[in-house]
Amino acid sequence: MTTARVDVPGFHEQGYAVLRGAVPEAHLARLDQLVQDWERARAAPLELESDIGYPGAPDPGARTQSVRRFLQVFQRDALFRDLLEESGLVDDLGGLLGSPPILSLAHHNCLMTKEPRLSSDTPWHRDRRFWSFTHDELITAWIALGDEPLARGGLRLVPGSHRLDLPPDCFDEREALRDEATEVRPLLESAVAPTLARGDVLLFHCRLLHCASRNFEAIAKRSLVFTFRREDDLPRKGTRSAEGGEVRFGG
Repeated sequence: MTTARVDVPGFHEQGYAVLRGAVPEAHLARLDQLVQDWERARAAPLELESDIGYPGAPDPGARTQSVRRFLQVFQRDALFRDLLEESGLVDDLGGLLGSPPILSLAHHNCLMTKEPRLSSDTPWHRDRRFWSFTHDELITAWIALGDEPLARGGLRLVPGSHRLDLPPDCFDEREALRDEATEVRPLLESAVAPTLARGDVLLFHCRLLHCASRNFEAIAKRSLVFTFRREDDLPRKGTRSAEGGEVRFGG
């Protein structure tokens, strides 16, 4: 199988890379069946949209509730290790990190969902907001299980924002960008929307600013999300980042 190629200097400059068609259809078809089974059973652990309370989410007492994330998915099926290794993503991540990638089971490790009419807006933020690692050089792999146009809640990114030291007071208590943070708002004018198709993978740095709207279309959006660290980017003891275990790939 051909390994997807990554422009390593381009990634470090821009903070992201898109790998088109990186996941084979055979894996996607197996994932479709898994997701259908989880959704029918509401297979725990999971997180509801109302648990987070972002704009657009149903109220906690609403009769209809939608799942925001199925959690701890890597441990649910051997398919996920096969997917990461056989798609070439482990090799791609190793090239970017400079060492065999180590998957964090404490962060992301989920199936993200956005249901039509029952999803929410995800504000501008950096993934590392609640993480604690010695270098904060982690990479997130976002795997599209279907097409992800903007109107379906596709991601928007600010290229190069992972290299910026932004004032702490630009962010609220949830580490989301404050609306009144006027000194940062001009950055958002350079945002891009790397529309993903089924089987595409978006790799992005944990300090890259990104956001997404709720799903305005009639088709649900499903995305697998995993986060990887390099060998020397250790989780700090006593933090959530050090809990939950890890998975190593390669030698």
